[in-house]
Amino acid sequence: MKLKTVTIPYMDQNVYLISGDSGAVIIDPGQMTEEIKAFIVENKTKEFAVLLTHNHFDHILGAQEARTLSGGKIYVSEADSMGLSDGSVNLCERFCIDFSPFEADKTFSDNDTLSIGDINIKVLVTPGHSKGSACFIIGDWLFSGDTLFRLSVGRTDFIGGNSEELYKSLKRLYEIKGDFDVYSGHGPATRLSYEKKNNPFVRES
Repeated sequence: MKLKTVTIPYMDQNVYLISGDSGAVIIDPGQMTEEIKAFIVENKTKEFAVLLTHNHFDHILGAQEARTLSGGKIYVSEADSMGLSDGSVNLCERFCIDFSPFEADKTFSDNDTLSIGDINIKVLVTPGHSKGSACFIIGDWLFSGDTLFRLSVGRTDFIGGNSEELYKSLKRLYEIKGDFDVYSGHGPATRLSYEKKNNPFVRES
């Protein structure tokens, strides 16, 4: 599999493009860019999916166009699905962002496994930043959305946020067997073992 990161200048939001032999995945298209369009064209013949870690506007505003161009399906957690069409939940109203409401094609639940062509995705629903925030494990990669950042964590003061739930979600991530490269919704990549030892918000003793 191949992985490419596209960073949207607004809020430094990361979009992840993953391609296999027969599958292709876009994670959190906060906006559509020429790089993302080129990725879709390059992988047009493959099974496609647009995966959303949560429903905040800076992670979803390019999802509809990505779906249209790729012919793929949009996936989001059941708990965050309503936010795709509700400007108060996805924060568009708060940040005065215009958006066109849309719906996901499919919703997922905790511990689901998704197969997009030859790409297998393990779903972990990790509430805290939003009600239905999720992380995706693909091979040795952990896509953490806004749950876990390098030496930081997602904020919990938006609608659906909960600091106690976030703490539980972080502890759960740290209990995963093995080690993973962590690709978050904003900022640089990190390593799960590094965060266990150094992240000041939840750190192993």
